[in-house]
Amino acid sequence: MPATETDPAKYSIITTVQPLNVSSLKLMRISPSGRERVPELSQQNRYFTIRKARSIKKAEKIAHHFDTMEKRSQQVTDIRRIKEVAEEARVEDQEYHMTVLKKWAENAWSSHQG
Repeated sequence: MPATETDPAKYSIITTVQPLNVSSLKLMRISPSGRERVPELSQQNRYFTIRKARSIKKAEKIAHHFDTMEKRSQQVTDIRRIKEVAEEARVEDQEYHMTVLKKWAENAWSSHQG
């Protein structure tokens, strides 16, 4: 047998939902015993909940900002360290290329002479 508009079994799940999620229209449809179990929220309690949620969200945004800045700082530190080492590596590479070029030139000159 399908549930009808007046059948309280159709709306029995609403009694387990938190009071903030229950609208006044749904409260009208709940059985009288269910209506007693759903507490009324005052305006002050509602605003407290909103302020609390916004406070939590603000703390999350601040924490996210500090995490981002820490990662960025670490990246900059790593890049500076690599740049310091890169100068030494560039000089070593240049010296190596010069030795290879000198060997090639000696071989080319000696094969041309002989």
